[in-house]
Amino acid sequence: MVRRWVLSLFAIATAAAISVEAQATQTPAAPSAATLAADGVRLAGERRYDLAIQAFQRALVLEPDLVMAHAGLGMTYLGLGRPTEALEPLRRAIYLDPAHVSSQLNLGISLSTLRRFDEAIIHLENARRLRPSDPRVHDTIGNALNNSGRVEEALASYLEARRLSPEAPTLNFNVGLMLMRLSRFEEAIEPFETALRLNPKHDNAQFHLSHAYNRTGRFEASVDSWTALLVLRPDLPEALQGRAWNALYAGNRGGVVAADAMRFLDRVAWKHESAPFMAIVASLGYRQAGDIPAAEAILDDAIARGKAEAWPSPVIRYLRGRQSLEELLAAADTNDRRTEARGYAGLDLLLRGKVADARQHFEWVRDYGNRRFLEYTLAVAELRRIGIQAQ
Repeated sequence: MVRRWVLSLFAIATAAAISVEAQATQTPAAPSAATLAADGVRLAGERRYDLAIQAFQRALVLEPDLVMAHAGLGMTYLGLGRPTEALEPLRRAIYLDPAHVSSQLNLGISLSTLRRFDEAIIHLENARRLRPSDPRVHDTIGNALNNSGRVEEALASYLEARRLSPEAPTLNFNVGLMLMRLSRFEEAIEPFETALRLNPKHDNAQFHLSHAYNRTGRFEASVDSWTALLVLRPDLPEALQGRAWNALYAGNRGGVVAADAMRFLDRVAWKHESAPFMAIVASLGYRQAGDIPAAEAILDDAIARGKAEAWPSPVIRYLRGRQSLEELLAAADTNDRRTEARGYAGLDLLLRGKVADARQHFEWVRDYGNRRFLEYTLAVAELRRIGIQAQ
């Protein structure tokens, strides 16, 4: 009995050894289509797009109607910035499964990127019907509507996205941006401020908040907002320019005006089209601060660098005392140039204590000037300061 038991154990052990050896020599099983598609999704998420495409394509060889592989392939092409190539696999995924939300969404994004907005919105609306509580869907629809110029509708979509996710900085920013595009500047302030509360480093929100404060006449607040942006983006030319102008509008901030205008000129090395205007602003800031030699020096520098016949050279020569006011106004041969010439002449006269004369030029700008110009805002601000109600 004992002998037979030992033989039985030996036989079992021998059979097990033979089985292990056989398994070791077998070729590993090929991955399934579903496994390959899952690998593709993972690789795409890691931005290893070339390997992701290969994985999806291998999956489709094994299973041509695998929705996950078609959807993933389209998603990957979109991630690569190849929206045209994304169309076919995404359409195939939707054909196989019309309720596949991510494919509806990604097809809408692809078509929108190709500026085929009407087609895009059809698929984005499908995504919204399938997933009405997803803020990302409403945000994406807002993007397509905004890019197609349907700003009111875009605002409605962004507002719904923000309602669903009120603590998302980007959604608050998008609401503010649409309100700015609709010239609803006062309303835009709150969503921009909220975006910055949620993400203090949101430089785009800070940039547009600075403009919103400016457009509502809150020049001191605009100066502070530009200052915050300069913390995030040191020496950003647009921020230096914005803070200089708003400090000029605010009044009695000549030192800030001049410093920012000069820093702007150093930053752009006089190559920017705004450089001669910023030289003018710097000179006016220096004069507000009582530094006449510095004001004259920057004007002399601008004259030396500029072309005598080019605008705004007549303004610069006038401010330096090398051209009369009558000659300046004669050189201002368009309404836009008269807006600029009279705006600067008004501030020059005001700094020289000629309030009545200054007021006449500011009133002309208020009544006839181009309202999109910075000098228009300057004229209105100065009229308010000297007690005239601007219209």
